[in-house]
Amino acid sequence: MKKILLPTDFSKNARNAIKYAVDVFGKDALYYLVNVFREPHATSSSLVSIVDILQKTSEESLLRERKKMENLFPSMDLNIEVISKYGDTTSVINDLAEKHDVDFVVMGTKGASGIKEVLLGTVTADVIQKVVRPLMAIPDRCAFTGFDKLGFAADLREIKNHDCLIPMVNIATHFSSSIEIVTVQDEVVYASEEEALVGLEIHDILRGVEHSFVRRESEDVIQGIEDYMHEESPDLMVLIPRKTKFWDRIFRISVTKKIALHADVPLLILKD
Repeated sequence: MKKILLPTDFSKNARNAIKYAVDVFGKDALYYLVNVFREPHATSSSLVSIVDILQKTSEESLLRERKKMENLFPSMDLNIEVISKYGDTTSVINDLAEKHDVDFVVMGTKGASGIKEVLLGTVTADVIQKVVRPLMAIPDRCAFTGFDKLGFAADLREIKNHDCLIPMVNIATHFSSSIEIVTVQDEVVYASEEEALVGLEIHDILRGVEHSFVRRESEDVIQGIEDYMHEESPDLMVLIPRKTKFWDRIFRISVTKKIALHADVPLLILKD
C-alpha cells in the first residue's frame, strides 16, 4: 500500500492537489492529511492560549477536510489519517515524510506559473531542497487525465543513486506510459563519451518501459524544458535537481524574469 503525504492549508489549490493524488493512487493507499499551524506574532503571555486555539481550529478543519475527501470519492472507502502539527511547515512536512516512510508528498504550487516559480517558491522550494521523498507539485488548474507520456529532464551526468528513478519507472509501468528523456543544450551536438555512457545507463534502467531521447537547443535551460512541455504536453514532468551546471543554471535565473509555461503540467521531483 502506497503512503501519500498531503499537506493542506485548506485552500482551493491544496484541495485540487488532494483530488489529483486520489485520482492517481486510488483507494489502495494510506493518505496522511496534514495541516501545519503556527502562531502569528504575539506576546509570550498570550502565546499558549493562541496556540491552543490554533490547534483546535486546525484539528476541526482537518476533520471537515477529511469528510470532503470521503464525500468526493464515496465508493472508495479511503484510508485517511489526519495530522495537526505545530511548527515550521517545511520541517514538519519533511519530518512526517521520514517518520511515516511515505512514498510521495503531493502538494499544490499556489498558482506557480513556471518551473522556476515552483523551484524557487518559498515553502515548495524548502521542501524540495530538504525532503528525500519524491514530491509531486500540482498546478492549481491541473486535473489528472492519465500518464500516457512522461517527460524526464536529464543532464546526462552520472546518476549516483539509480533507485531514485524507481518512482518514475513504477508510474510508467503501472500506467503503461512512455518516457521522453529531454536534454537541453546551448547547441545540439553529438553526445560526449560520458553522456553516451549515462544514456546507456538510463536505457538499461528503463528497460521494459517505452522510452526515447530528445535533445532541445536553447541557451536557457528552463526555457528549453518549458518549450518542450508546451509543445509536447507530457502528462508529468520529472526533475532531479542536483549540484551540476545544468541545475545551477536553473536556480540562478533571476526571479523577476517572466517565463511562459504550459500550466497544466505537474512536476515530479526526485532526489539523486
